[in-house]
Amino acid sequence: MRYLHTMLRTSDLGRTQAFLEALGYELVRELPHVRGGVQEATNYFFRLPGDTSDVEVSVPVEAAAFEGVWGHVALGVVDIDATLERLAALGIHPDASPYRVREGGPRLCLLTEPGAGHLFELVETG
Repeated sequence: MRYLHTMLRTSDLGRTQAFLEALGYELVRELPHVRGGVQEATNYFFRLPGDTSDVEVSVPVEAAAFEGVWGHVALGVVDIDATLERLAALGIHPDASPYRVREGGPRLCLLTEPGAGHLFELVETG
């Protein structure tokens, strides 16, 4: 497993982007987040020069879908099925079956930490 990014939500991309850029982050890519053929958000990935991990800023398509500013911590795993099998043996199960946010993209799923409800995203990195 390796750390990939932390996702935050915002309803004001301009304000959040200005803050991150003031800290030295640069916008490196944007990606629509599509589930079941429906775009739920657009995700913007910011990175500090010379670093390899990102801050993902998610902007929901519908304002009503905005739920707090905290999103998740993303971890890359080589084989998502094997990882989920290992976690299931420990009583940890994904919130839903793995899915892709775009055709040809990596499979991913969310896990909710039972104590405080923190979200962790597993992304299959191959």
